[in-house]
Amino acid sequence: MLDVETTGLSPARGARTIEIGLVLVDLDGTPRSRWETLIDPGCGVGPTHIHGVTDAMVQGAPAFGDIVGDLADQLEGRTIVAHNAEFDIGFLDAEFAAVGIPWDRHPLCTMRLARRRGHHPANLAYLCDHFGIVNHGAHRALDDAVATAELLACLQVKPAEMPAAVGFPSGHPGASGMCRTRADS
Repeated sequence: MLDVETTGLSPARGARTIEIGLVLVDLDGTPRSRWETLIDPGCGVGPTHIHGVTDAMVQGAPAFGDIVGDLADQLEGRTIVAHNAEFDIGFLDAEFAAVGIPWDRHPLCTMRLARRRGHHPANLAYLCDHFGIVNHGAHRALDDAVATAELLACLQVKPAEMPAAVGFPSGHPGASGMCRTRADS
């Protein structure tokens, strides 16, 4: 499960990624590890009142290029699941392109899946409330990724609905060891 927090709504308009959260799960939905990092976007963090990330929090955080190897290692060979995946993937597309790394991704969007299952509205807050999922830090990347993992289990995804795993070109940058992440296995 993947979630990003950003400085705005569109990377085409200069908005940047400021936080990434991942929850890696087994095929049966059992969480195996969590990974998160703040990212210094090189500009102001934008709507702190929404995502809770302040300029002070990203001061001294790594740039995307500093964590790209760690992120690629986490994503390699995994299926990306995100709520409103078009938004999250759009930002990661822009960030990977900015550092010159192409990637092949086919995400599963829990928002679209929920709509296909007849849930309206399909925003994460509504669905969490509907399914009794507690999201302790809504609009923080790792907390939203955890909630999305729980939501995926509630939506009872069939194997045929799962897209292909992420792939990177051979020789993608390895873990730099420079990022400030919180990981637990």
